[in-house]
This record gives sequence, C-alpha cells and structure tokens, in this order.
Amino acid sequence: MDIQEKIEKLQEIYREFEEEVRELKNGAVCQRGCADCCKQMATIDLTTLEGFIIYEKISAFDDTIKVWAKKRLKKDIIKRKKTHYARCPFLKEDDTCLIYEVRPFSCRWLYSLKKCNGGSPVVHRQAFEIAKKTIRKIQQLDDTGYSGHISFILGLFDKIDFRKTYLSGDFQPRKLKKFMADYHITVNQYLK
Repeated sequence: MDIQEKIEKLQEIYREFEEEVRELKNGAVCQRGCADCCKQMATIDLTTLEGFIIYEKISAFDDTIKVWAKKRLKKDIIKRKKTHYARCPFLKEDDTCLIYEVRPFSCRWLYSLKKCNGGSPVVHRQAFEIAKKTIRKIQQLDDTGYSGHISFILGLFDKIDFRKTYLSGDFQPRKLKKFMADYHITVNQYLK
C-alpha cells in the first residue's frame, strides 16, 4: 500500500471511530478555544503516518507560520528531553489549533463530559476502550513506521534520509535504535 492509500485508509479509520462514539460524545462540553487538554495532558503521541500528514501541512504554510511552528517544535523537544511537560507546540495564543484539520488521533479522540478547568477530561470508559483499539488499527496500518511524541516523530521527517526511507516503504529500525531508546519511540510492527 502506498502512502496515499494509507492516508485514505487512516481517514476511514478516523471516520469509523467518530461514528462508533458519536452517541457517547453527545454530552461533550468541549468547544473552540477550550484547550485544557492541549495544555495539561502533555502527551501527544502519533504514528509516523500521522506525522507525515502534519509535516506536509507545516511545509505548505507560508514562511512566517512555518518558522513559528518549527521554533515551537524545537522548544518542545528541549523541554521533552528534560522530561518537562509543555503545552502542545501547535496551540496558538488564542487557544486554537494550528493543525486542527490534520491533528493526530491522540487529539481527535479526547473530549470531556465536564469542564476541565485545568484538570483532566472526563471520558466514557467505553470511548477510551474504543480509542485503544483504534490506536492499534492505526499502528497496524503504519506497519513500517513508528509511534511516539509528536515533536520527536516530526523531527524525524526533517531528516531527508528518514523521509525517503519511510516514503519508500522501507523499514530500517536499527538505524534509529539510539533515537528510539532516548525518546521512547516504538516500532509499530513490534507492537501487539
């Protein structure tokens, strides 16, 4: 399956999840500008497939926004290396998301039944279980890719060799062994 087919299948997986949890999300209080999860959760994991889509989105921005986004990602990587929590690097000053249309599943599945007010979201257990299964489907779809924090995965795409290898469907985790260990990146193919 080529990258475009994988992207289409990913969109299908997203739609299936939304359909499956539609009734559960009916009582969600989340709205535009509500960004507690983006500020407090601090764990925005994704697959390389999702990372590629976001990387392409960033590449299409005008230079000013592109520079701003890259600077925020670099700051986030520095904070992550020190194990500090950081707000999402794509959260704008008005608490809206710069990449909302292409946000990863870890952002898509979250909602809350109560105002978070700086705390954690209140999610139906059933939606959480469906989300876990969906994450696994996404990882299986991205079988020659990896999973990890958004800043580290996006950082991989800045490396031309990695980008070429990934887009060709080649699979060379040994070349990334130290990086994966240092930044808690997992190989999708090896996940159960």
